Amino acid sequence: MYIIYQAWQTALSILGDRTTIIDISFVSDADAYVSALLALWHRNGARIIAASPQSRALAEPIIGEAVPAPLPSKSWFQRLKAMIFRHSPTEPR
Repeated sequence: MYIIYQAWQTALSILGDRTTIIDISFVSDADAYVSALLALWHRNGARIIAASPQSRALAEPIIGEAVPAPLPSKSWFQRLKAMIFRHSPTEPR
């Protein structure tokens, strides 16, 4: 666990003021140390997300609030369309 904590400290120094997102979608069990680490991350502003109902049910009592599921990713076509229209010139009014 100490290694994970050290990695988190290093990430914080690199991220600056940006929000840290912790995805625990594949976590199915947590001992006291992992629970304490999740609570610490949450108290320090990290956003905890989880795709599976099991991982959300695991985290919610630890952090004391609902854990959102990650947003579904867009298809390659939706991303391409957004990129094209974002960079197209606007029409004059």
